[in-house]
Amino acid sequence: MTRHANTDRVGLLSDGVAHLNAGRWNDAARSFKRALKANRDDPDALHLLGLACHRGGRNGDAIKHIERAIARDGGNAVFLNNLGQIYKATGRLPKAIECYRRAVAIDDKSHEAHNNLANAL
Repeated sequence: MTRHANTDRVGLLSDGVAHLNAGRWNDAARSFKRALKANRDDPDALHLLGLACHRGGRNGDAIKHIERAIARDGGNAVFLNNLGQIYKATGRLPKAIECYRRAVAIDDKSHEAHNNLANAL
């Protein structure tokens, strides 16, 4: 990790995404948490931290973080779609459907949200 990435939001998020893509959930979470130290309400960092938690098997934390991200940026269809995926994975299908419907309402061109909604229904 570069020194620049340690202090820069974009660098921290980029490093975290690289860890996430490599399957290093704990390293990803650490990067996103460092980004949140600078701004605890950063919706992108909260969303990504939620994804790292989900992939690491901590679905309760994942839901909490992504719900916080949505509270700060409720118009983000990607956040809603991903939250729906976590609800679906945890057997909470009505909540998943609600998230997918909200995602489609925000971005009616999101093929992923449409597909996830159709599969959930």
